[in-house]
Amino acid sequence: EPVSQLYHEILKRLDDSNDLVRKAACATYITFLRAAPRSHFRGTIIEYSMDALFVHLDDSDPDVQVERTCSLYCGFHDTAAVYQVLKETFAVDPDMLTKKATDHRSRHRSPYYCDKLLEL
Repeated sequence: EPVSQLYHEILKRLDDSNDLVRKAACATYITFLRAAPRSHFRGTIIEYSMDALFVHLDDSDPDVQVERTCSLYCGFHDTAAVYQVLKETFAVDPDMLTKKATDHRSRHRSPYYCDKLLEL
């Protein structure tokens, strides 16, 4: 139950106007995915999470896609923060991640990160 209560609150932070909040939400979600048993995320929770994350993976603002300024705070450097979260979801449901990456590939401005996810 804690997973179902918290995941939406963390994902909502991806819509914040503050870059640091969005990047911290990515780092927090990675920790969250690692902290609870993977089975607690399966189904609606991981599907909803992936859908929200794929929207942000195609953000027109590269500072949302790519982390360059808070490598010490968020633990990322020159890698897409949202991509890192999606990469973590592979351990929860690899088939769903593959399906979502394939579906979103043609819809995104660039297929680069979808292709990287499909290589996992």
